[in-house]
Amino acid sequence: MTQGRVLPAKVSRAEPALWLVTWFGAGLLPKMPGTWGALAALPFAWALASIGGGWLLIAAAAGVFAVGLWASERYMRIVQIHDPSTVVIDEVAAQWLTLAFVPLD
Repeated sequence: MTQGRVLPAKVSRAEPALWLVTWFGAGLLPKMPGTWGALAALPFAWALASIGGGWLLIAAAAGVFAVGLWASERYMRIVQIHDPSTVVIDEVAAQWLTLAFVPLD
């Protein structure tokens, strides 16, 4: 894997763990995958906060964290790389948890 931007041949595009850990492909973007993942989390955070406020963001962050544990473990087993830079679902959970304490405006 080259700098975490190229999808390894051994990962099927139909693999759900791929889309979850890369947050729908944000982690595959060039240069700074963590930043792309955090940016890709923002529209979802805004929608969640608009619907249910900070509490919903906290619950969603916990859910994404739990799903991320499963998906990351599965993805790392497939690509056979420990902590690949394409995994950005942790940035999503952290972003949502942080934004739960910030006013929407």
